[in-house]
Amino acid sequence: PLLSFALSWVFIHWLPVSNLMPTAYLLADRYMYIPSAGFCLLLVCAGDAIRERVLRVRPRLATPLAAGAAVLLFGAWSVQTVSYTTRWSDERTLWSYAVQCNPRSARGWNGLGYQELELGKYHKALAHFNRALEFEPRFPAPYLNRATALLRAGDLDGAVRATDRVIERWPEHADAFYNRGNVRLARGELELAVADYSRAIELTDRVSASFHNRASAYMQLEEFELAVADLERAIELDPGSADSYFNLGLCFGHLGDIPRSLASHQ
Repeated sequence: PLLSFALSWVFIHWLPVSNLMPTAYLLADRYMYIPSAGFCLLLVCAGDAIRERVLRVRPRLATPLAAGAAVLLFGAWSVQTVSYTTRWSDERTLWSYAVQCNPRSARGWNGLGYQELELGKYHKALAHFNRALEFEPRFPAPYLNRATALLRAGDLDGAVRATDRVIERWPEHADAFYNRGNVRLARGELELAVADYSRAIELTDRVSASFHNRASAYMQLEEFELAVADLERAIELDPGSADSYFNLGLCFGHLGDIPRSLASHQ
């Protein structure tokens, strides 16, 4: 009965994540946490069966063999655990391990590219994003991240082309308009930047950064009343945004409202 229970436990809890019906990820360690309890129970059943057989043949060896097997098993798992934790030391090593296990994983290459992007290694990031698109050209995230990498690397024309391509394929993608707005803001194309941020806000009005950045464009256009409205909305969505409070204070200063300007800077 115990063996049947262990086998049933493994099968029942593994089946929903077996990818017989495709899921977002082909494999993830967390999928095996619950099934592994049944696997451990199977090991106990196997060990108990071996111990019973040894007891019948050489009773004196049963206890030392069981203890030795337990020590070896515990030691092997300990070494494996220590080795495995190094792969989880940070997100970069984790994504590196992911693409090592599955070199054709678009999400893996995109994740690794994003980590390189955050480290300022833009050329390596671009190579990883391009690799992701080789395996999954319908995956929008690498296109958007590639545009961000080009923007940070100073290739503004390339960044615009990258975001244009996303918008052509996914015309309802708010992040694409937001990213293109960032590029146009960097190029000084303020009216076009406002238009892109406005479209991003139409598609989703719960992103503080869209309001904050549109306010930045309005400030450069000296449309301070509009900037105030956007900054107040940005603060409503993200009350901890020091940059939004700072810009709000600047806007009130330009509008001659010194008390509110000082209050925003406090």
